[in-house]
Amino acid sequence: MKNISNSQSRILDLYLLLKKGIRHTTKELACIYNTTPRTINRDIEKINEIISPSKVLFDRSTHIVYLEDENSTLLLDSEEQLILNILDKACVEQGDDFHKKALNLFDKFKDSLHNTIYNNIDSEDISAIKIDLAKVENAIYKKYKISLTYNNKDRIVNPLKLANFEGYWYLVVHDNQDNRIKTFYFKDIKNLLILSDMYNSNDYKAEKDLKNAINAYFTTDITPYEIELFVTKEKAHIFKRKPISNAQRILKEYSDGSFEFSIMITHDMEIIPKIQQFMPHLKVINKDKHSKRIINIILEHISDFSNNY
Repeated sequence: MKNISNSQSRILDLYLLLKKGIRHTTKELACIYNTTPRTINRDIEKINEIISPSKVLFDRSTHIVYLEDENSTLLLDSEEQLILNILDKACVEQGDDFHKKALNLFDKFKDSLHNTIYNNIDSEDISAIKIDLAKVENAIYKKYKISLTYNNKDRIVNPLKLANFEGYWYLVVHDNQDNRIKTFYFKDIKNLLILSDMYNSNDYKAEKDLKNAINAYFTTDITPYEIELFVTKEKAHIFKRKPISNAQRILKEYSDGSFEFSIMITHDMEIIPKIQQFMPHLKVINKDKHSKRIINIILEHISDFSNNY
């Protein structure tokens, strides 16, 4: 079951599902998207309004939904499709309302563009890896296994997600050798090869964990644990405008604008760099073993720095 509350996202996901050539009844699709067959029918009508020449058809005798032209593709090459996917993901980070508007704008490409907006996106140069990024993005979409070399070790993996953490690109995979979810820095991947073998499993837990990940230190091997933090009034607006993660939860607000909040992490280094960045305005509330451990690590870092310089 997919928990997609945004109708635009559900319609896009439904179209991509049908584009794979998979046929479902409206009742099955309603179960997949946790909605009603009537809503699925409305989604199909919407797809048929905006997608051409491909049409979603409905067989009344079997109640099966399928795409009329299953071999049709968008008039975009793999690199262009990757760029649009990156832009779409960037829009998601700006909030649901912004993303809805962006989806509408993507359908209304202008003949001319006015360069009136400056956006300094701090991201690494992907010119050397853009072809491989596009290949992997396609492999994830079609569920093809890939072979690669990482840390001088040959592996066959199921690619799950391309992730951008703090401007750097990573590949989240299911490593078939030890049955673990891992994160590889993309530029360190060697000997990349898309295989013809397909994988069937959907790791929804990995996707859920990834949505709450702060940086590449996140792991699925550990049950997430809660860390409580306090941010001073001087920097409180930063953490309200852009929460550290989707799991950020405000616990207590003070009259001067400062507040306490909690996050869920799976590795201490998910939060330690952020604390160091905003010291002394971001503080750990010392309550449990995890909080004490993080404080001790930060104090050791400060001690090492002062001793060396």
